[in-house]
Amino acid sequence: MTNQPIIVPRPQATEWLLRWKDRDVIKVVTGLRRCGKSTALKLAQRALVESGVNERSIVSVDLERLGFAAPTTPQELYDYVVARISSPSCYVFIDEPQRVKGFERAVDALYAREDCDVYVTGSNSDLLSSELATLLTGRYVEFRLLPLSFAEYRGARAAFTDDADDTELLNRYLSLGGMPYASLLPAEDVSEYLDGVLNTVLVKDVATRHPRISMPVLRALLAFLADNVGNRFSLKTVADTLTANGSKVSPTTVSEYLNALMECYLIFKADPYDAKGRRLLQQGGQVLPRRPWLQTPAARTRGQRPRASRGKRRVSRAAAALSLGARRACGRSGDRLRCRARGQTALLSGRAVRTGRGDAASRAASARAAGGRLPQDAAHPGPLRRDGP
Repeated sequence: MTNQPIIVPRPQATEWLLRWKDRDVIKVVTGLRRCGKSTALKLAQRALVESGVNERSIVSVDLERLGFAAPTTPQELYDYVVARISSPSCYVFIDEPQRVKGFERAVDALYAREDCDVYVTGSNSDLLSSELATLLTGRYVEFRLLPLSFAEYRGARAAFTDDADDTELLNRYLSLGGMPYASLLPAEDVSEYLDGVLNTVLVKDVATRHPRISMPVLRALLAFLADNVGNRFSLKTVADTLTANGSKVSPTTVSEYLNALMECYLIFKADPYDAKGRRLLQQGGQVLPRRPWLQTPAARTRGQRPRASRGKRRVSRAAAALSLGARRACGRSGDRLRCRARGQTALLSGRAVRTGRGDAASRAASARAAGGRLPQDAAHPGPLRRDGP
């Protein structure tokens, strides 16, 4: 490995930053830690120089590299930048300004100057949910930077190794991910590096901002999410599973944990593309399966919470398909439940469900309740549905 750092081209981020150059807005680049935000700023600075901008017109502030010499107050940050402005038009790049408490006041002051074009980065959504968003409403634009795409990953590997087989590269990319520095490491070292990045995110971006969060529960939740990428799940199901494993949490707590993980860009929520109306408000827009309640057409029309049958019998696993096309849950073995919808009667008993019409369905219900066999002419010729996989 050479002593010079390998900078992986990020054309999309670079083009976005250049497109907003010299416009009266603050350019904000956000994303997961170690995903390449600082590199994106360096690439933008290099592109500015190549386009004819004088290097003296570029002020770059990396608060992490400054160490103990870094500004600690908004006034110090502002004075540090202003002292380095030496041209009528200056491009100011500030990396991770959240290290300075109240940084938004310094950014606001720099933005107010006519000789400054301001670019900042941030590792969590708190950068835009803080006072910066209040002070600069409508005066900033955000670019959310993700880890490497496969094209960028392939370019990084080509600059470092002699890998030529795209199939092997794709398998490695799918298995180990697209974090920029991890693309340059041997496969056996990637897990340790990613574990370090994860610990840094959990400590600096989650635990610091949410001190009441339980790290063991959060890690268990992360393991569940990693094993269910792209799947739909219920907050209550996750809470019940964690509680059964010894971590007593509520669905509300699970929702708070998920929000904390989304704030630092460890996970993203996939909203249903076809959601409309009141469905957009369900569980904050999360994609969740419907509750297993048996519902009448009138209740569906009014949007009311459906009521259970008489006696409040427990309705759980098996799915009863009425001819209306709606799937509802039925009880465990031994439970019997009748529901009427538009003159149709469904008998839910044990693990099997058949639908019929009028008196034929009633005779079928009586025969099943008495333990007898169902006559062939008593049941609807529709399919027999059973619960379970």
